[in-house]
Amino acid sequence: VYPDFTVVVTTAQTFRIIIDGDPILPSPTVKVSPIVGLVHLAGNLIGSLLANHNLHATYDDEKSKKLTYTVTTPPVHGQLVFLSSVSPVQVAATFTQADVAAEVIAYVLNPPFDEGITTDAFVVDVTASDGARSTPAVLRVDWSWIFVEQRMLEVREGDSAYVDVVVLRRGDLGLSAFVTVSA
Repeated sequence: VYPDFTVVVTTAQTFRIIIDGDPILPSPTVKVSPIVGLVHLAGNLIGSLLANHNLHATYDDEKSKKLTYTVTTPPVHGQLVFLSSVSPVQVAATFTQADVAAEVIAYVLNPPFDEGITTDAFVVDVTASDGARSTPAVLRVDWSWIFVEQRMLEVREGDSAYVDVVVLRRGDLGLSAFVTVSA
């Protein structure tokens, strides 16, 4: 075996090392944080905007705006849409980090709205302009439903001084929920 370490040498030895295999190439990294809560969006839609704090990819020195997301597993209970000033258009399964930063991509819940469903998820891969790809990243969308048990209450003068209103909640975001009632 060369070099021979059993013999003491007093002169420098030079030898060549060959490493077989593919070099390890850097890949984009993706940071995800769950989307928590749904809001009313334009066009009478219920959903949530994707933002940099929910989905952010970086890659070496490349401008992150050029990174492209590809949805490899779409959400089950909703869809990703591109919100334009005219009307929402379904995303063609790809969008960029610049779109996320501009908050023009939204998760939209599909009707009919089922009070028993309080979470959804989708999987994205990120591709850089040189072809480098990230490992799949899962982005969760969590929400809760808060509603009153009876849609209409009939109260007459002379009846009890109190009205019992039962408020129900489905899903737990670990956040406080506030309900206001007005006449």
